[in-house]
Amino acid sequence: MEKQLQTAYVLDLGNGFTKRSMDSKTIKTEPSIIGKHKEGFQIESDLDVVNVNNQREIYIGNDVWDADVPAMVALEDGEINRVKTQEFSELLLGFISKDFQQKSVEKITLPLLVLGLPNTEYEEHKDFLEKEFKGIFGVKMNGRSRAIEIKAVKVIPQPVGTILYSMSSKLLNGKTSLIIDGGFGTIDLTELNGKQIGESYGADLGMRKPLVQIEKYIRQKYRNVKNLNPHMVSDILQNGLVQAGKTHSINNDDRVVEILSDHFREVYSYLIERFDFRDYDQVIWTGGMALAHNEAIKHKDQFGNFVVLDENGQEANVRGYSEYGKVVLGSGK
Repeated sequence: MEKQLQTAYVLDLGNGFTKRSMDSKTIKTEPSIIGKHKEGFQIESDLDVVNVNNQREIYIGNDVWDADVPAMVALEDGEINRVKTQEFSELLLGFISKDFQQKSVEKITLPLLVLGLPNTEYEEHKDFLEKEFKGIFGVKMNGRSRAIEIKAVKVIPQPVGTILYSMSSKLLNGKTSLIIDGGFGTIDLTELNGKQIGESYGADLGMRKPLVQIEKYIRQKYRNVKNLNPHMVSDILQNGLVQAGKTHSINNDDRVVEILSDHFREVYSYLIERFDFRDYDQVIWTGGMALAHNEAIKHKDQFGNFVVLDENGQEANVRGYSEYGKVVLGSGK
């Protein structure tokens, strides 16, 4: 059976997490991690075993945790050619395949794939991605072969996703805006004059550093925490650490608060050296950093122009990609 999508499939494949949508309404978020499939007899489960281009059998995303296998960080910070790695292809095509769960699907056809890149990577890798992932690719899901045909690929800077989302949600109401998009690996900064995109900047000041520090602290304080990694820490900060049936609150721990405070201080120092927030009608904070540093950001709002997309910030880019996809498909370009 062939499954033909009528809308754009949008995907934000970050170093920390992968967010994606194929209907502009439902957003799926999973960690950008890979785990080796266990050899030998396996009792049938709901976990998906992925094999892209006959390379290797792996788990990706949440299935790595559920399979209780060691997680490999698929996309390293500072790896400028990460989009050309086997791991990038495995995550991109693997997540697309996972979103079509029917066993009878032998071919998936996407009219348009929209991807986002950090400001620091956009110019160098845009053309490569738009050529590399247009075509037909082979994927095995749980031993069953299927083809994925991608008819067109468009790549946009990640902060543009937040801008488009803010426009569609009528969040932008000033003449000048600064978008601060803090992700796992990087922080992207984009100026906006009305609806005209101005200067863009980027720095390796994302959430990875504090999450790694918190991971080490959790390992020291709580023994026998299996397969812990920085990607899990984000969830633990929100929902607590479950151990032996007991939930431990982590986000109010003195050491954790100290780590997060140190990171925000570093980020804020970087920002105020380069920007005067009084110059902007709105300063929009988005991404995982907006959620992690929510209270600290609001405490620094001296001029009443901060807008913090905390819960929505995790999905803002993807929702903006969907808006972009609608325009491209509607125009036929």
